[in-house]
Amino acid sequence: MSPSPMRFLLLALPAVAWGGMFHVVARVLPVIDPYWLTLLRYMPTALVLFALWRWREPVAPPVGRRAWRDALIAGAIGFGFFNFALYTGLTLTTPEHGAIAMAMTPLLGAALSWIIDRRPPPAATIVCIGLAVSGAILVVTSRPSEAAASGGLIGDGLALIGATAWAFYLRTARWFPGWSSLRFSAWTTAGGTLAIAAGCLLLAPAGLARPPDCSALAGLEAELAYLVLVGTLLALLLWNRGIALVGPVDGALFMNLVPVSAFVIGVGLGHTPNAAELAGAALVLAALIGNNLAQRRPPALPD
Repeated sequence: MSPSPMRFLLLALPAVAWGGMFHVVARVLPVIDPYWLTLLRYMPTALVLFALWRWREPVAPPVGRRAWRDALIAGAIGFGFFNFALYTGLTLTTPEHGAIAMAMTPLLGAALSWIIDRRPPPAATIVCIGLAVSGAILVVTSRPSEAAASGGLIGDGLALIGATAWAFYLRTARWFPGWSSLRFSAWTTAGGTLAIAAGCLLLAPAGLARPPDCSALAGLEAELAYLVLVGTLLALLLWNRGIALVGPVDGALFMNLVPVSAFVIGVGLGHTPNAAELAGAALVLAALIGNNLAQRRPPALPD
């Protein structure tokens, strides 16, 4: 059954916002390093999510030491490692390529289940994983001389590693049975923020993470507001609500809008994708749609 217009918007708006976020990040990274940008993005988000959780669930049972440890681990992987890898990659590659990597999250999740749980996915999913990987390779090798000169291949690899970390984070929801999506988001974002702050402190002696100069931030207020309010807080709240209403299978289909919106915005900003990039993006999108449709099929009845 197709989602209602409201449910459609709950999932479409975050996906489009994430597609646009890649271009906004590309404008901010020359001024703020990837690590402090991650901290500035998630610290206010964690505070707001935690306040919302306490307001919506004032009588929620206390969180034990083990749950807090698990939230710290999940947040460190899902918000810390994911963003550190993705943002570092975006300093070397294009926003469109980063969006393609993120769109592969559902298929990366299936591959992780195959590796970690020793539970092979259906044959259709295996075929879709192969198609998506082929499409991603086509995208990242579409401009070989340019990629070799600028380190774009390394950037694409880092973006894919970040997408894999996000796919693993989505698996961690099973660590918290009985938790609402808001509680899960609030606690893992809080844990992730602590891990991000620790990462910034560890990277500071090497000169990799430096607090941004306030004067350098002048003129970037709109970009930072978009990253915090639209690309993180609002998108996370809408996405989690939409997934709760339509389910993860239908919701995964909307991830296709991430690279589509990134490519459309990129064209508007002057980027002209070549034939190989378009063909590779089409392969990835076809694989995602095909995998989603295959998951909708009812299981075959036994003979």
